[in-house]
Amino acid sequence: MSLKKTKMVQGLFVILVMMHHLAQKTSASWVPARVRQPGLEIFVPIGYLLVSFFFFSSGYGLTKSRKTRENYFDGFLVRRINPILLVFCLTNLIYLWVRFVFRNNVYSPINPYSWYVYTITVIYTGYWFVYRKNRKHPLLLMGLVILAYSVYCYVRILGDWWINSPPVFLAGIIFAENEERIQQFLSTKKKTLKAALSLAAIFIICFVLTERSGDVYRLIKGLTGTDFSYYLINIPCILLQTVAGLCISILIYILLPYINPPEKIDRALGFFGSMTLEFYLIHGLFVQLFGHHFIDDKTKPVFYIKNIFLYVIVVFVLATVSAVLIKKLCGIISEFYEHTPMFQKIFRDMLKLSAAVAAGFVIFTIGYSVFRHKMSAGLEDEVKEFSDKNITYADADGTKIATLVEGHGKYTVVILGSDADPCPTMDYRPLTERLSIKTDPETGEELFRTIIIDFPGKGFSEDTDRERTLSFFTETIHETLRSLGVKDRVILVADQPSGLYAFDYINKYREDVSAFVGMNPYYPTLARHYLEGIFRNEAEYAWIMKRIPKVEGMDQRLLCATGYVGLQSPVYKYLFYGSGLRDDYDIMEDMYVKRYMKDAQINELENLYENTKSLRGYKLPEDLPASILLSNDIRKNKYYGLDWQDEYKKIITNNDIQVVSITADDPYSVFYNPSIFAQKIENITELIK
Repeated sequence: MSLKKTKMVQGLFVILVMMHHLAQKTSASWVPARVRQPGLEIFVPIGYLLVSFFFFSSGYGLTKSRKTRENYFDGFLVRRINPILLVFCLTNLIYLWVRFVFRNNVYSPINPYSWYVYTITVIYTGYWFVYRKNRKHPLLLMGLVILAYSVYCYVRILGDWWINSPPVFLAGIIFAENEERIQQFLSTKKKTLKAALSLAAIFIICFVLTERSGDVYRLIKGLTGTDFSYYLINIPCILLQTVAGLCISILIYILLPYINPPEKIDRALGFFGSMTLEFYLIHGLFVQLFGHHFIDDKTKPVFYIKNIFLYVIVVFVLATVSAVLIKKLCGIISEFYEHTPMFQKIFRDMLKLSAAVAAGFVIFTIGYSVFRHKMSAGLEDEVKEFSDKNITYADADGTKIATLVEGHGKYTVVILGSDADPCPTMDYRPLTERLSIKTDPETGEELFRTIIIDFPGKGFSEDTDRERTLSFFTETIHETLRSLGVKDRVILVADQPSGLYAFDYINKYREDVSAFVGMNPYYPTLARHYLEGIFRNEAEYAWIMKRIPKVEGMDQRLLCATGYVGLQSPVYKYLFYGSGLRDDYDIMEDMYVKRYMKDAQINELENLYENTKSLRGYKLPEDLPASILLSNDIRKNKYYGLDWQDEYKKIITNNDIQVVSITADDPYSVFYNPSIFAQKIENITELIK
């Protein structure tokens, strides 16, 4: 397998990878119908097949070089990894600047298409560790390195594409080490043809089975009558994808000697093959800049190109030009590095440098963790004092439920917080304070009594091991209000996912509710909503939705253990800057540390998909006054690819007493600008009979 022809194939494949990412943005099944466009469907499922060859050729190339060059591993990590990291860092800086300019939330990875860099860096490091010395069974050890990395990626839910193609690297090693025997086996065209047909047949079987995994899952469920985990389908699916990628790579290996394209095509593909990493790492920026949403499905489009042909051409041209410029810039930087002794001295021994940085980080983390834990322990008395002074406890199925009860007005407002809110009884006080000053125009007396409920495991409430199903929340609300002696009809005020619980409560206890006010409430059609969620079928989606909260919970526990959770807490200074609650920031932040992404919230998120789906087709009762308040930020950006205003209209049944109102700012304005919401709640009393 010559280097020239390998680069030619890699040049073709990096262009096809671009087409794959464009297809995911336009023609994939998970893209909402509003923005889905036909034309690129064929490219949607081929990404891992293309990348498999890159891993195969890497394993092949490293092994051929190791066998033919003396002292091959001298400076191996610097020689192999530094050029990758240089392009990676430069393109990340470009992504970071663009994301900042267009106000996209910055999270890791900064470049959403950069997974290959992380993976190949791990593999190169593993190869250096395994093969630099004469070890027994090096291929097995290299396999264990890739397996360990794959398990990590699987547990972290980084995506099947992080896992299904890297094992093909091992095949590249095997083919390089046994090339003479393999060439003898393929000594005639007839033998080559038989091998190619066999590989093609295996590939087709594996590819079809993986693409029809949802049908296989439903078939087995139907035959066995058991509701088994999708995990039992997903693991074999990943293995079959690995085999499919392996077949494609070996097919290219055995057929490449017979492929001799015209010179112009050879040169063109070789041109792209000489800058595959640069093209790969920068093309995604243009895929996103000209797509229907930028990076994620909460950021509005930047320069949306609806015409799919024009979209492809613009992305291809700009990615090509940018890749050339990045390659030239990296060449200049590398030249500077090679002629600067100071840089060479610093980066010559990557292991020592990495060890020094890691040691410094560990020492700092230990000190910071001790500091944060002492700070939290010092707030225990303040937290207890707030609880004793403000919290009223109720009983719901034997669980102590914390509530904040204020006022004695004729209307009882029950406030249900969002899933992400760790302590509603503290955090929604700005709203209750605005409601407390509202008076009855006829009598001049207080207009509202307010009740904020901490669901079990949130705020000051006890936790429970019950599943957070819709009925769990509905009955918790009902029993809490009954325990508090609330007999009059209430105005339910629900924030985001709590809208689902309010809808179910209205279904079951219509006579107990006089009006509904939703603050960006979730709705039934939001069940399957993630544009960036790459899944083959609904069963896989539902399964992934249950896994994600567990991983986020693990991350949060790690942040708490190290003390770095303190870096998240300043969010309160933004959310409550106009609330007048500055004296309680420390307590609020402490409740955030103790309650955010703990078992209660994790379980709520695990059930969110099923809870949303179970309300499919829900409509408000015709005689129920309702005010749905939609953030202008959500409306403009069409979060999750849906028009929230249109979706709300689908659940409205009486336009005379049920309205959708647009509120300024973002979904969190209820905390820092509560007067708007207090006024909307007051307005709805005019519709209550």
